[in-house]
Amino acid sequence: MVYGELIYHPVVTKLLKFLDSSASREKLLRLLQYLCRFLTYYTFRRNINIETIQLIKKIQSSIAISRKPLRFLKNLPHLKNLNKIYSNELLDSTIRIGDLIKNFGYALYFQFDTLQWLKLLGLLTSKNSGALYFKVDKLAANFWLIGLTGSIITDLRNLKISYDSNKALLNEINSQEKTDGSITSDEKLIVQNNELILKNNEKINLNKRDLFKNVLDSLIALKGSQLIDLNDGVLGFAGIITSIIGIEDIWNATKA
Repeated sequence: MVYGELIYHPVVTKLLKFLDSSASREKLLRLLQYLCRFLTYYTFRRNINIETIQLIKKIQSSIAISRKPLRFLKNLPHLKNLNKIYSNELLDSTIRIGDLIKNFGYALYFQFDTLQWLKLLGLLTSKNSGALYFKVDKLAANFWLIGLTGSIITDLRNLKISYDSNKALLNEINSQEKTDGSITSDEKLIVQNNELILKNNEKINLNKRDLFKNVLDSLIALKGSQLIDLNDGVLGFAGIITSIIGIEDIWNATKA
């Protein structure tokens, strides 16, 4: 009886559905990979024995290889989105540009991510690919950075739209009030506006969260593009935070 109650508990059911998704498994592996990256830096700074550092690096490399097949052909949805967004002229122009940049960047990023996988497997070598072998990691980071830039543009634009909408709604509410502080007969409109403000505030919080995640990921991409120099402690910590946010997003979207 207790076993049955445990197995069919809503949390367990949700967890099983969560783990059944390749996206959630990839995010969990990403969390472990960046945790290893941070621990490598931490153990090195603490002068812990070299065997421990090498073991952590080996685990990190194994996880990196394991993540790659879970993202195979992930560029295809972004190519599809590119065509859909380009054809949609009703979108806000700034959001449209941001989404186009985002999907263009991610489509090519995941393409080069596949090449990185082949490189890790030893199928892509300097002999059969020439200069691409040495450039593939940097090119992947470059296109990831482009995709993140598009996401940041979209986040900033969505924030502005929500803030402007709230400002207009507040002005409309204030206009319904008389100078003596009493309310006009259109109280229903005021209630509706307050509900819209609450919904906008939810969107603002989500966009701020997404913007925070994209900025942190940009630090990792900038390092990969060799545009800035950051240690593995900073990059590992940034990756841990963004991985947790990604896991939380997938968990919240999973139906029990």
